[in-house]
Amino acid sequence: MTSMFPQPGRPDDGKPDADRSGPKDYNRPSRPVDNTDPSVAPPALAWAYWVLVGAAIVMLTSAMVGIFGAGDSQGHAPSEAVSEYLRSNRRFVSVVNAIAALVMAIAATQLKSGSKWPRRIITVAIALTLFTNIAALALGVGGLALLFIPMLLMVALVLLYRPAVNRFIKSHNYRSFT
Repeated sequence: MTSMFPQPGRPDDGKPDADRSGPKDYNRPSRPVDNTDPSVAPPALAWAYWVLVGAAIVMLTSAMVGIFGAGDSQGHAPSEAVSEYLRSNRRFVSVVNAIAALVMAIAATQLKSGSKWPRRIITVAIALTLFTNIAALALGVGGLALLFIPMLLMVALVLLYRPAVNRFIKSHNYRSFT
């Protein structure tokens, strides 16, 4: 009988759970055996690339509208302080979106090489963009596009960290010191 605390030992059959120590845990479902070649880029990586390209296009469009847009579209003139608050915050969000879109687009082109660094750079850029866009939504600075951008970026992030993509990147970054 297995314990909820791991113990030293080896797997009973060595097939799907060969990379974990301890006896076979019959309470957990076994992982399916993946026979795909880890040296070939998985489809999830291609999907992540195209989602990142789409997100970069939406982010750059949103940034251009935020920088060169007309401002208040509700028909009433806010006070000078409110107008300056909205203008400066909208410009800040637009600059962050534009820079993050360019960084993600440049790093996304390097994903197929299997390096860890593009994925790390994209993850940091996504985290910064998510924080900025969600804060802008909460403060009422931006429009509906600022809701669409985080959804695209979260989909891209999920696709970037799929198990097949992890195996692909791990196989390209493994170095033998023997």
